[in-house]
Amino acid sequence: MAGLNPIYLAHSTSYHNSFLIPQDSALDGAVKNSQDNGLPNIAVSPALGKFLNLVVKTIQGQRVLEVGTLGGYVLLAILSLYTHSSTVTGSYSTIWLARDHKLSPELFVEAIEQVARQNLEHAGVANKVTVIVGPAAETLATLRPEQPYDLVFIDADKASSLIYFNEGKRLLRKGGVIVSSL
Repeated sequence: MAGLNPIYLAHSTSYHNSFLIPQDSALDGAVKNSQDNGLPNIAVSPALGKFLNLVVKTIQGQRVLEVGTLGGYVLLAILSLYTHSSTVTGSYSTIWLARDHKLSPELFVEAIEQVARQNLEHAGVANKVTVIVGPAAETLATLRPEQPYDLVFIDADKASSLIYFNEGKRLLRKGGVIVSSL
């Protein structure tokens, strides 16, 4: 059996999303601001954002750890549809985000941090997010949260996914969920 035609898949996804996923000005603004500031167009799809939101709701999650934040889209997707007092933490990965970018790793991380903070502020959720900037593997190893996380979403460099998974498992509550964008 032949694979799916990418053009057909893109049209089908767009068509179905138009019925299933309502427009969200915060998410649309985050995508535009990220593009306007030169971030790569590699944010997760609206469908994945909605799926993660559904997972958080299903497990009655209050605490989310994202490994590999770019423009803050996933955090906004979870918070925009799940509005009670969640605490969401984003952790930036210098490893993957800087690998093929024309800017130096330090400048690129600074640029994505600024864009993500702008997006979170514009959406009115900056007070619900703790942004931690640093190499993901090293940063995760130092985290000692007062309460474990309910969901860990891994969307950083694929070569280090096992490290992120093991650290995420350490930081996760019993019955929590790890989702990876492998």
